[in-house]
This record gives sequence, structure tokens and C-alpha cells, in this order.
Amino acid sequence: MDLLYCQAVGLAVFLFVLRQSDGQLRGFILLGGLGGGVLFFSLLSRPLRPVWDFWLDRWMELFQFLSLPGRFCAAVCKKFAFQAKTLFYFLRKYATIHIEGVWKPLRKGGMSHGKARQTRKKEKIR
Repeated sequence: MDLLYCQAVGLAVFLFVLRQSDGQLRGFILLGGLGGGVLFFSLLSRPLRPVWDFWLDRWMELFQFLSLPGRFCAAVCKKFAFQAKTLFYFLRKYATIHIEGVWKPLRKGGMSHGKARQTRKKEKIR
């Protein structure tokens, strides 16, 4: 926060100096700004730390409060997507035509491995 503050103040001072001195930067003005920054960091940074922490905490609380509708909407959309997925699985199962006498394996994908494959071979041999 100190760095952000210094950048903002530095930009403001730079624009002010350019406006007041008709676009001419002078060395003593730059040295005065640099000295002020060093003085701020060495003397005022530590005492002002609780103030910056307080305001940063308030900004984060405000951000969390303002993001509540978005988080609620995301949770509702996630639940809706899960229910829609379940519904489509049900409809696919419901609308499948089963033909008697045709055996279709329940598994998907490639060949099975291990003991299940060995028992299936034994069942075919018998």
C-alpha cells in the first residue's frame, strides 16, 4: 500500500510540477520529491501501517460483499448443470430401445483386464 500511495502521489506531483513550471523539470524539484519519499518511508510508514491495514480490510470486506450475488449465481448454475446432466442421463436410459436376445456389454471402452477377462474366457470355453 505504501508503494501504491507513493506512485499515486509521485504522479500527482509530477503533473503538478509540469503544469506550474510550463513543462520544465528542475533538478531541485526532483531532489525535493526524492527526499520527501525517503522521509516518508523512514518516519511515517511504520506509524501509518495500522491505518492502511484498516482501510485495506474494509475494501476487502466491501469486495466480498459486492461479489456475493456473483458467487450465489455461480452456485445456482453449478447445481442446475448437475441436475441437467442427471436428467440427460435418465432420458438416454429411458429412451433406449432394447432388443430381446442381443447381449450388449455393460462396460464402455476397451478390453477388460485381469481376473474378469480370464473368467470371461473360461465362460466362453465351457
